Amino acid sequence: MTKQLPKGKCKGCGADIYWIRTHAGRLMPVNTTRKLILADAKDSDTTIVTDKGEVVTGKQVENGFYTDYGYESHFATCPAAAEYRRKKDNQI
Repeated sequence: MTKQLPKGKCKGCGADIYWIRTHAGRLMPVNTTRKLILADAKDSDTTIVTDKGEVVTGKQVENGFYTDYGYESHFATCPAAAEYRRKKDNQI
């Protein structure tokens, strides 16, 4: 059973999101649709964040055998993502 993830709304586009704390200790907004993946597949096409905060890359599968499940970063799909990305120290 997975733990209950904190819910929220994206300030940029209004979409429902969950918040997951990454291993680095930061909160990451993720989409609410869970994805199943086969990790480390040669034809990897998806990166997810598990509810434990791990970032995993693999091939998305609809059903059958999978190694991990999690959520896609909302930054990957939000039309307003650029407004909310942190600037690097060397950028103005």
